[in-house]
Amino acid sequence: MKDFPFWSLIKEGAAQGFHDLDTNNPLNPAGPRSLRLDMTTTGSPSRALPTKGFFGVGVAAGKKYNLSFWARGEEFSGPLTASVEDSGGIPCVNPVNHQWRDSQWQDSMPPSPATKTNPKAHFVLIAGANGKVWLDMVSLFPADTFKTAPMACVQTSPNSLPI
Repeated sequence: MKDFPFWSLIKEGAAQGFHDLDTNNPLNPAGPRSLRLDMTTTGSPSRALPTKGFFGVGVAAGKKYNLSFWARGEEFSGPLTASVEDSGGIPCVNPVNHQWRDSQWQDSMPPSPATKTNPKAHFVLIAGANGKVWLDMVSLFPADTFKTAPMACVQTSPNSLPI
């Protein structure tokens, strides 16, 4: 499957690779597709998978955000960096680096504060080594949610209730 919404591949410098949807070894049989990133040539700086979500990823300076995604690798032993960036590639949320060395699905959920406000930022996963990485269930939520429940409704005002 070559056509899927909201994700694209950026190859900078000498970096080479491709991405596609994959149905092999899913995280969960109920959602049998994952996004596979194949890095074939190490380049500087790297290969990146950005997504703007449906309407952009809005972040506010000083607020904390919880990143959640599942990943697994094959012949990949390098960093996988998660970031929220503006249109110029400048981080709006402190990037988080992960070392993936396992072919089994692993989850990640580190909180990270926003360093600047941007209503139209985009979420980026950057692969820093050759190999294959599969991604599933990628999300970014504000830490300040209804009753501080993870991945719950966003609290918009003290008197509002989620719909």
